[in-house]
Amino acid sequence: MFSGSNSSISNKSKPQIHHYRIKDKTEVENKYKFGRKIGEGAFGTVSIVEDKISHLKWACKVVNKTKGSVSQFEQLQQEINIMKQLDHPYVVRLHEVYETPKKIYIIMENYDGGELVSKIRDKSYCSEEDVRIIISRLADAVAYLHEQGIVHRDLKPENILLSTEDPEDMYNIKVMDFGLATCKDSSTMIENICGTPFYMAPEVVDNLGYSQQCDIWSIGIMMYLLLVGYKKECEVQLHQMISNRKIEFPDENWKNISIGAKNLVKNLLKFDPAQRITAKEILQHPWIHGEENGVSTNTTVFDLMKSYKAEKRLKKIINVVIAAIYFCNGTFKVNHEPVINDTEELNEKNLSNSNISDEKKPVKIKVLIVIKLKELKNDQQENYQQEVI
Repeated sequence: MFSGSNSSISNKSKPQIHHYRIKDKTEVENKYKFGRKIGEGAFGTVSIVEDKISHLKWACKVVNKTKGSVSQFEQLQQEINIMKQLDHPYVVRLHEVYETPKKIYIIMENYDGGELVSKIRDKSYCSEEDVRIIISRLADAVAYLHEQGIVHRDLKPENILLSTEDPEDMYNIKVMDFGLATCKDSSTMIENICGTPFYMAPEVVDNLGYSQQCDIWSIGIMMYLLLVGYKKECEVQLHQMISNRKIEFPDENWKNISIGAKNLVKNLLKFDPAQRITAKEILQHPWIHGEENGVSTNTTVFDLMKSYKAEKRLKKIINVVIAAIYFCNGTFKVNHEPVINDTEELNEKNLSNSNISDEKKPVKIKVLIVIKLKELKNDQQENYQQEVI
């Protein structure tokens, strides 16, 4: 049963995020009591803070504006602006911002469940149902981001925190760290290379320009490793597969994993970003909705183009065969009109066309029957031999 998403795109109005510009840190310290440090980077720290009036606890990221370059400061401003736009159950929520001439204090929701990857490694096992919940929620969050025109660009387990707000919900995930995120619509290509190498899509690594679909590859890498319990040896194997540009599913780790789960991973880890499914399509995949053997094939623009070309070739072959029949029967003429024109649709509707002679109709009906039978047979074979692992 599908048990991940609460809502793909929130229709409710977003809460207003206050951004206070102050002279010094006095105002921040008057409101919050600073506690233990939970993280530290090159340009700042993250600490637990407590509101002195409400006693609510938050995470406070303090960034030194004087240490980084101009471009790094601009990226920080963009991160804050992006977070101000976001309001989703599986995305970390910004509370408020304080800015002095030297530092920026970013007050965010505090999630004390730790990083997703740490929990999985501690358990050394992650059931398929657990993975279904995690991936459905992650896809829901990413679909929301993409709908807002935001590409995260650094999706990885270390950037997914767990909330313990509901003790019964072990995988209440929160996507965080929008330091590398950018605002682009789905048709815009991005040029600069960034992200965590192991989770970066091939088109990013190869500097070919990329789009929102780079986030889908990252989800695919996480899903692959979650299904095998994030074992170190599996990470090494997967890295080698990516280098060889061929994703495989060795029996020693995958024999007990369902066809549907493998099919979704395969659709996520397409090396061609145009062939990759979207975040919204992940949410529609049969496996996400509890069908263990449910599979989905992704129909892209290229598939439609190939289908169109194949049909044109088929029409030509049919006309050649029928011309040969007429020739053998002694009824062939040099300027013989084709039974099926290039612009004519291969379906039952055109059989009732009054311009088709009675002589041609039986032949055309037989051809259509053969076509339909072949299509049915090919569809079944392709679905289970090509799309299903």
